Amino acid sequence: MNVLEFPKIPYLGLEKRVLIVDDVEGFRAYLRLKISGTFPGIQITEAQSGIVASVELRKNDFDVVISDLRMPDGDGLWLHYFMEQYYTQVPLLFFTSSTESVPQTVHRKIFAKEEVRELLSELKDRWSANEAH
Repeated sequence: MNVLEFPKIPYLGLEKRVLIVDDVEGFRAYLRLKISGTFPGIQITEAQSGIVASVELRKNDFDVVISDLRMPDGDGLWLHYFMEQYYTQVPLLFFTSSTESVPQTVHRKIFAKEEVRELLSELKDRWSANEAH
């Protein structure tokens, strides 16, 4: 199987990198605004599907991926299984309005779309724990 290889963009570790994956542009913009307002200087990349997210994951290193579960062209479950194969250490946080579930582990967690505050708290907790080590 041929896999496209992209040169990685250098990561200096000075700021966090987040990948937001959602087919609704308005919700991606909303999350971008909330996250960048809470974490100034953060680098945010957006993808409209799991397929596009998989390409972004090959091009860049991310500290966390935030994804909708239900999307056309590679939904959140597809992205979950892709990341379980190739990016197991990258946390994947889901936003969903459906009752569909994904196995929750240390690196996988689900939030309702209304729980933006809880998501931001989760990011703060993860990043402050990493800085303490």
